[in-house]
Amino acid sequence: MKAIKYLVIALLFGGMVSCSGEAGTVGLTTVEFVDTVYETSFGASTFYVPMMITADTEEGLNTTDVKATIAVDAAYVAESADTVVGVADVDGLSGDFRITSLDVNFPDYPGYKEDDDKQNKKKYFDENLNKWVKKVGVEIMLLNTEPEKMEFKLVLQSATTTIGANKECVVRIEKGPQDRLCGAWIMCQEGEPAFETTISWDVNTKGFIVGTAAQLGFDFPMNFNAETEEVSITNGAYLGMYGGVYHCFLQVTDNTLTPLSDKTFVATYDKTNYSSITFPGIEGYFLCILAYADNGGQPGELAGYLGYIFQPSFVR
Repeated sequence: MKAIKYLVIALLFGGMVSCSGEAGTVGLTTVEFVDTVYETSFGASTFYVPMMITADTEEGLNTTDVKATIAVDAAYVAESADTVVGVADVDGLSGDFRITSLDVNFPDYPGYKEDDDKQNKKKYFDENLNKWVKKVGVEIMLLNTEPEKMEFKLVLQSATTTIGANKECVVRIEKGPQDRLCGAWIMCQEGEPAFETTISWDVNTKGFIVGTAAQLGFDFPMNFNAETEEVSITNGAYLGMYGGVYHCFLQVTDNTLTPLSDKTFVATYDKTNYSSITFPGIEGYFLCILAYADNGGQPGELAGYLGYIFQPSFVR
């Protein structure tokens, strides 16, 4: 790729994008970044810096697409000396990050709103801001995950409507458990190595995904609490649908496998070398991947076991 692709990427919050092409106005709207500082981790290899278009009333929203252009502040200097200032990839060959599009599109409000006005109000009226709000996201892909800390600044250069006070946004990326726990692992059964797997970060759920392994046969999620840095597995987590509804359950055995009631198992992990993850309190329990018959989008009768492992833990 010889140049940055100028594609319109919208992270939708409750609506579909529509570019009707019909005549309209930009309304009484303002565009800006949602925050002046956006913080994330290197585990989120692709993330979206939120921008928004706002109006004081629904009638003031745009009835035609609003265009905006952003740029990377080449003169930005980080406050901390141990922070790397990220360099944008502009030729497809080098750089610390890549912005999918420097052109941002805010679609016309009639094109994406739903017919039910009450639902619209819930989705597009922000009670904290006391404004009607539509958010889109600037897609950014991380190319360099080596630094401990990295920053760069985005600047809203131009727009076809009013530019708000938050016309600059510092993107701050810092390594934490959500980065260090990702990668190759060995899943253990009763403390003994069983098979290789991977743990990756899911930017949508802001949690971990344990990759498909032979003895389980299906990916399953682990939760992450960014404030407490707590890792956990929740009994009964929905995995997906394919000829049935799949769930991740922790089971207890007493001659038979019996589903547990709702429970979350919190992990203990090595916070120095990030080389082990265990789950206290799972003695005697199986981690199972179960297949249920589809009952109108809800789990029906148990169809069978896709895989299980007894008293799971991780080492590397």
